[in-house]
Amino acid sequence: MRNENLEARMHRSLTKPMTWGGLPRNVFLLFVLITILIFILLRNTIGIAIIINGIAWFGCKYATTKDPQFFDIIWNHIKNDKGMYKSE
Repeated sequence: MRNENLEARMHRSLTKPMTWGGLPRNVFLLFVLITILIFILLRNTIGIAIIINGIAWFGCKYATTKDPQFFDIIWNHIKNDKGMYKSE
């Protein structure tokens, strides 16, 4: 006896990727570290660091809103040393 009308509710955290400020966690932490590095290297010119970080942030957030798995695909491509196509 099989009932086709059963539904199970799932929490949205199980179906959507975890993001901080609209970006995946590892990209968010990378931006924070790059901003701190620019701030340290350029001797207290926080304006330049914020501008560079803001431009990169909006670009990555745009890519994430278009395709939520964008960064997962990029990380898998970087990890895969064989590449997408085999050369003969």
